[in-house]
Amino acid sequence: MLHTVDICQGWLYVALGQTGDRTSDRAGEEATGSDNGEAETVPAWLRGDLGEDSRLYAFAKGFYYLAHGRLLLLSGQYAKILGLFGYLLEKDVFGKNLLFAVYAEIYRAAALLALGKRDEAAKTLQRALATALPDSLYMSFVENSDFLASLLKGMGKAYGDEGDTRGKPEYSSGLAAIRRLTVAWQKSRNGMVTRHFSSGKNPLTRREMELARLAASGKSYAAIAAELYIAPTTVKKIFANIHKKLGVRSRDEIAVWLKNTP
Repeated sequence: MLHTVDICQGWLYVALGQTGDRTSDRAGEEATGSDNGEAETVPAWLRGDLGEDSRLYAFAKGFYYLAHGRLLLLSGQYAKILGLFGYLLEKDVFGKNLLFAVYAEIYRAAALLALGKRDEAAKTLQRALATALPDSLYMSFVENSDFLASLLKGMGKAYGDEGDTRGKPEYSSGLAAIRRLTVAWQKSRNGMVTRHFSSGKNPLTRREMELARLAASGKSYAAIAAELYIAPTTVKKIFANIHKKLGVRSRDEIAVWLKNTP
């Protein structure tokens, strides 16, 4: 039961883009708080690999991989994601539970995209969509839209979003639902991050706000660098800080955050 609570807690944090350094360990089946009295975030054991001797029951193992995979994405361990979830899919570890298989394909697609393998990422994401959309399973894509946004935009033509050439209207309506839910999810998530993971003040510096507004207006990193007379590498570093502070992964999410920030 305690491990199940840990998984739920860890999932809530990683879904909000938070990894946290204040962790708990379930060694000996007993929870412990952080040394400084602050709230726990992602339990320590969720960061590690699940051993073959794990006492988690089968269904809980699936949810462990949901939380663990998202954590690997947030920490940039893309090669590990490809190896781990490729192995799990190959060995049919998830059996007939298609929910976990969909997440596995989503994590692999996000990792491939991050590694610059866009075509392979698109094919992987298509497999996930083909499994999920007929059953109206949308939130697995929405929750990971911070990693999949650019890839999902290109899925429309392949899945009939522009004419339903495949004769499967669930793809068209499904993609539309994912886009609609993504907007609501990003707004709600950014609000929760602002309320619960910041001091209540605008977390961005004046310079960061300037760049955030330029990015939200559609300008590329190169254009921003040229306009502000700074090096492109400096722009990238500033946006890395912005992403970390806001818990976002794309300029679309930055735009949503700005829209909801006084």
